[in-house]
Amino acid sequence: MDIRISCDVRIILAVLLISVSHAFSQVYKSPVPFRSSSFGPKPFKSRQQLKLDSLQALTRPGYARELQQAIHKSAQNGSVFRITACEGGYLCTARSLPVSLVYFSGLRLNASEVRLQWETASEENNSGFEVERSIAGTGDYRVVARLDGSGNSVKVKKYVTVDPNTDGNTSYYRLKQIDLDGSYTYSTVIGVQGFKELLSVRALPNPARQSELYFQLSGASTKTVDLAIYTLSGAAVYRNKTYKPESSERIALKSLARLNTGSYLIKIAAGEDVVSASFVVIN
Repeated sequence: MDIRISCDVRIILAVLLISVSHAFSQVYKSPVPFRSSSFGPKPFKSRQQLKLDSLQALTRPGYARELQQAIHKSAQNGSVFRITACEGGYLCTARSLPVSLVYFSGLRLNASEVRLQWETASEENNSGFEVERSIAGTGDYRVVARLDGSGNSVKVKKYVTVDPNTDGNTSYYRLKQIDLDGSYTYSTVIGVQGFKELLSVRALPNPARQSELYFQLSGASTKTVDLAIYTLSGAAVYRNKTYKPESSERIALKSLARLNTGSYLIKIAAGEDVVSASFVVIN
């Protein structure tokens, strides 16, 4: 009898214990999993470290290109361009650029002049501009022109200057904008084609006697030329593949070959350039 009661008591106690445990788990069950990263102090950074982080972020690759694209887009939309130095969430401040540059371009006018022009949509504390030129394009820039700025202006301003430039290679230009406090910024670099005189030849006088007729050559890119004289039917009467013209680039017919009265064609090749001219000999 005692043994049976004892077993019943133990069964009842076990059932009660299971029920209480289930109820407790439902009451205190958390709907959101625990995340240890949601707690704890944030890493401390001093004011000097925040400034260093901000300045270092400005040197990231592509920053200058992104800035220039933003300036160009802002100028096209006719809005005042502003940039926000807000790198990494630190030292977030907005500031206006001193000059809103619309464009900067260059054009070769002739053998000795290149025209540079640019336009600004607005200016703030702008002292002026310097135009710098590099022939080799390797960073050897030098100042070729200086123009005063408009100080503070919200009107469109156009600037033009001419650079005496006779170089046959491509010239590279950049614009340096200088603030009243001496700070400065550069524009993108533009390239202007060099001057190259085209190869040409003329017979003078024409017609003329063989002793008087000569050929005036200009624009030869090589020290020696391939020179040939043909009849109008195409027969070659003279040929010299390494002819060296005089410093005046004048070629006397009498120094080449003796020709009969008639019409001829002279053909000259200098590198990849080839020119020709017809002439008439009178004896």
